[in-house]
Amino acid sequence: MASITLFLLEGTFRLYLIDFYKSSFEYLNSDFADRNTDKTLMIIGDSFSSFKGGYPKVLHDSLTGFSVKNISVPGTSIREQYLFGRYHLKNVKPQILIFQFYVGNDFLGWDHHLNWGEISFARNFYWRLSESLWSLAYLNYGLGNIKANITEPDTSAKLDWVEKPFSPDLYFERDKLYFKSEPMLVENAAYLKGGREKDFESYMQRVADLFKYASEDCEIYFLIIPHMSQVSEMYKNQAEQVGAVFTKRFEVASPSYPLYLKLNNFFADDHRVKILNTIDLLRRSEVSGNAVYFNNDSHLNVMGQQILGEFLLKEIKPNDQ
Repeated sequence: MASITLFLLEGTFRLYLIDFYKSSFEYLNSDFADRNTDKTLMIIGDSFSSFKGGYPKVLHDSLTGFSVKNISVPGTSIREQYLFGRYHLKNVKPQILIFQFYVGNDFLGWDHHLNWGEISFARNFYWRLSESLWSLAYLNYGLGNIKANITEPDTSAKLDWVEKPFSPDLYFERDKLYFKSEPMLVENAAYLKGGREKDFESYMQRVADLFKYASEDCEIYFLIIPHMSQVSEMYKNQAEQVGAVFTKRFEVASPSYPLYLKLNNFFADDHRVKILNTIDLLRRSEVSGNAVYFNNDSHLNVMGQQILGEFLLKEIKPNDQ
């Protein structure tokens, strides 16, 4: 009986016959006023975009000619984002789409490179099984919210431990787990090596399939969030202290890294897509003394979210006149 139930859930989830993440989306958008407009800006992303009060709120407050619809879910990658993104793109047909990609772990969410020697059997087994049974990720997300008894993502500013002085002991355990699984995860993703060059092809094909559901006149912004180690030497050193490994090839603050260049080539024939590289933006803030990442978490802090929102306004605002 349990196997039949799981089979039905899996089929329903893959077809996305109902909006499984509806309650999460309603919570994310609860502060956004309804506007009498036929123009919509949609955001699809993960925890970087589901920071309530973050850059989506900056866009909503400034782009008054648009309704802002944020459909982002922490912990998801293109596997889940394709399902709920397709569902909402077909129903809403936005004029502007922001698709957020995180260098730090989005490829890992698509293809877990298992490490049986460093990670528990249960974790490796779950990761491998979740790549076949997609609904497991949804169940895990739901159970995680119930266990924590909160609806806010891990990046909530209310979690004061993230702003305490940096300490490997205090650092977010999930980041440590990812580096234990694949120590060179960030460099492999940014430089498309260590097997991640193959993941790029399959991942981006699914992104392209998602973008097919956006209209021909939809403006699509592919927003790249760099891992903190790409932004400053300090963050790179901190990442190394929690398990990350880098070779001499890895260049901090280099905007023209292979992943970015490959993304531009991939979308060269799609006039709707513009790639947004934010390394220089975040780097300038750090140099000026304004930290953009949490001290004990690799997510953008409140300042980083604000700066990102202002950057996006400069990219989008001319089209709102």
